[in-house]
Amino acid sequence: WDRQRPDRYVRVNLLRSNPAEIEAVLERDFAGKWRKDDLLPDLFVLPSGTDLHSHEMVVEGKVRMQDKASCFPAHAIGDVRGWTVFDACAAPGNKTTHLASRMHNEGKVIAFDKDKERYTLLKRTVAEMGASCVECVWSSFLDTGHDDERYLDVRGAILDPSCSGSGIVTRVAMEGERAKSGRRQGQRKGEDVKEGGGGEEKGMSAEEEKRLRSLADFQFAIVHHALSFPSMQRAVYSTCSVSDSDAPFTHLTSPHLTFR
Repeated sequence: WDRQRPDRYVRVNLLRSNPAEIEAVLERDFAGKWRKDDLLPDLFVLPSGTDLHSHEMVVEGKVRMQDKASCFPAHAIGDVRGWTVFDACAAPGNKTTHLASRMHNEGKVIAFDKDKERYTLLKRTVAEMGASCVECVWSSFLDTGHDDERYLDVRGAILDPSCSGSGIVTRVAMEGERAKSGRRQGQRKGEDVKEGGGGEEKGMSAEEEKRLRSLADFQFAIVHHALSFPSMQRAVYSTCSVSDSDAPFTHLTSPHLTFR
């Protein structure tokens, strides 16, 4: 596996197709080049760089090109068909429509994004995937009220707030190469260059530390807010960060939480 050229993943849209149909198409058009994912039953794997943008499966909304990591939340939340579920930071809509797919449009997904352009993108993704159970809301999730009658029966939440992105495989690889290059240059100059890079937190600038603290505060606010809704039963928190500095887990022992 080459982390600089990660595999191409396609996620089956169960609202318009099924794994058996997609398997047949992949075998017809990409014989010997595809495989089932080893963990997720609605995910298939193709070689890096496979161009699918104009393929019938994508054009017809039968599959969605989606990174494997972003496919876990809809599985992790379990069977929530018939539930009302939040997607707190929803755009561009990959996780939102994956959740709707696994719910078979039974129930409701309330998807928030406060940015107008991202909200527009979210609505387009929802339409393309036929996710009729999704209600798109142009607003910050943090502006929702715990006593709002519209949300009293919300039982689940997908929480994927903004993060540093330090765990994105291509970014880690690029940072690692930069760090190696810097060490080589330093060694040529006779400098004392310490090991590091690739997303490590040592040697962070004050500005970067401030940014990570801000991200951590925002993530904690999103998680805490979601867990405080009266009917909340399941919440899936995910980020693409591997940094301890922008993860709120250490704060989740707050005595003010009502979530059980």
